[in-house]
Amino acid sequence: MKSKSKSIFVKLLRLRRDFGMFWGLISGFIYMTLVFIGGIIGYMWLEGWNLLNSFYMVVITLSTVGFMEVLPLSDDGRLFTSILILGGVGGFAYLIGAFSQLLVEGRLQAILGRRRMQKTIGKLKNHIIVCGYGRIGAIVTKEVMDEGLDVVVIESNPELVLQMEAAGIACIEGDATSDETLKLAGLANAKTLIAALSDEAQTSMLPSCPSLCSM
Repeated sequence: MKSKSKSIFVKLLRLRRDFGMFWGLISGFIYMTLVFIGGIIGYMWLEGWNLLNSFYMVVITLSTVGFMEVLPLSDDGRLFTSILILGGVGGFAYLIGAFSQLLVEGRLQAILGRRRMQKTIGKLKNHIIVCGYGRIGAIVTKEVMDEGLDVVVIESNPELVLQMEAAGIACIEGDATSDETLKLAGLANAKTLIAALSDEAQTSMLPSCPSLCSM
């Protein structure tokens, strides 16, 4: 029995680790689902109501809309309703807190993650700068990384930047023709700048580098 409970505890820990910051929100939804189902079963058992009446009673109870009971409640039913309200309100409060925490943590992690990435980029020497992460840019970036070389990608598309961040690729969101963006990418210490921009006009605006390649 002890080993079985330990196994369940280990599985819960693994789930919490796998879901990360989403675990609070998921566990809150699971709890509210169990409360909802338990409320329906409770009314059907204590009051002898049918499924529809029990379902409706749970809805108006957990939503705290203040409607009258579907049918007269027994003393046991009133006690059960009180427990259901306390459990439901507590569950909703937990869900709101978990959602707020998810928003705050997600935003903080994004900000802190980009700051850490910028510090890492600032320490690079003789790295490769790839301007653009389109079809060609993605291929070039992969080949450079496969060679074991440091690479920094400059991309203006926020969705592509998120993809690179998720893949652990050093990147900067911005205009590759901007001096400030190139400075953040460490142009002064870069070995090569590879232009993989789709717009030829933008490519012509890139500054000179020890080795400038156009794709």
